[in-house]
Amino acid sequence: MTLASSRHLGLLPLLTLALVLVFAVLLPPAAAIQVDTKSSNYKNWHQAAQYARQHAPPPVPDTDPPTFKDSAEEDLYYFFSLHDFNKDHHLDGHELWNAFSSAGEMPPKDQRLTVADLEEYVDHALKDDDIDNDGLISWEEYLASQLYHED
Repeated sequence: MTLASSRHLGLLPLLTLALVLVFAVLLPPAAAIQVDTKSSNYKNWHQAAQYARQHAPPPVPDTDPPTFKDSAEEDLYYFFSLHDFNKDHHLDGHELWNAFSSAGEMPPKDQRLTVADLEEYVDHALKDDDIDNDGLISWEEYLASQLYHED
């Protein structure tokens, strides 16, 4: 029994290396977009919504969508709904993290956000946009934030 265990221990470094390589190749990077918080807490939501419309099926709302004043507002709602994974009509910290890290095409590695940057952007968005301080951003709060950043 000790002989078999010793033989298996010799494979441990090889198996560890194989697992590291598999995770490095298969797991997506921690960040995928750069966010310019001076213009918007959500960077270019219009571009991200257009990209999503081309590459993903539309989100299926469980309620009727609101009436939109223009196509830009409709794109905003599309982007919001696309990241509202639990369909509670709010964006929480996890959904914001995903929006910041996966919206649009993957940028070059040297332009990706770090985990610390992602944490900062999520915290910034919640601080600025969560008007009622419930830890969630509603559609109304999100829309108000975008209208504020347009001015």
